[in-house]
Amino acid sequence: MWTGPITEIQAQQDVGLFCYRENTERKSHRGIGYATNNIAEMSAVVLGIEALKKPEESEVTLYTDSQYVQGLLSLGWRGTANLELVNHARSLVGQLKKFQTNQNRWSFWSERT
Repeated sequence: MWTGPITEIQAQQDVGLFCYRENTERKSHRGIGYATNNIAEMSAVVLGIEALKKPEESEVTLYTDSQYVQGLLSLGWRGTANLELVNHARSLVGQLKKFQTNQNRWSFWSERT
């Protein structure tokens, strides 16, 4: 997943994802309007999971540099803001066969987005 401004106004966000499976690559993105970085990061997770055809059969490794996403979806952090979005993301993660996060700091995956 990636997030970033789509205009010079830093609050106008674009979210996207890069999927790699069995030598097949897929990219997708959408603008989400004005949002905080945390909302954009979690929205990218939602976009990715919703793009799966059969989530109940999917084993997902999410490569992200977002401590916010990792904490809320893998480390048991208790959310205090954006709860509707966080709970929606958690619900989607719960539908997956397997889910894990892996900290990614500008590695192979982010260079391909």
